[in-house]
Amino acid sequence: MIALHPWLPRVSAVGSFLVFGMSFVTLSFLVTTPECWVPPLGSPEHGFPLLSGAGRLVVKDAIMMGAALVTMADSAKAYLRRTKATLQETSAREPFVLAGEHR
Repeated sequence: MIALHPWLPRVSAVGSFLVFGMSFVTLSFLVTTPECWVPPLGSPEHGFPLLSGAGRLVVKDAIMMGAALVTMADSAKAYLRRTKATLQETSAREPFVLAGEHR
């Protein structure tokens, strides 16, 4: 969906929003899953901010979340720009007619 940006920016914005939501849910695992942090195995290096293998796997979603936010904003801007151009083109072809007037 995100790859459709040049042709369908509205669809791309929806796709970016879905990726943002998915990444947010996945990142919530860092808070709710104790296996994401290095367990106390007798070493002084454990807990926050040290991530285990599972925690490091989840961090990639932070990058995806940032990219989704950027592409969502860019797609929304392109959609609004295209909509504004279409409205201006339409108003140039069909001038505003007051109520009660006939052409």
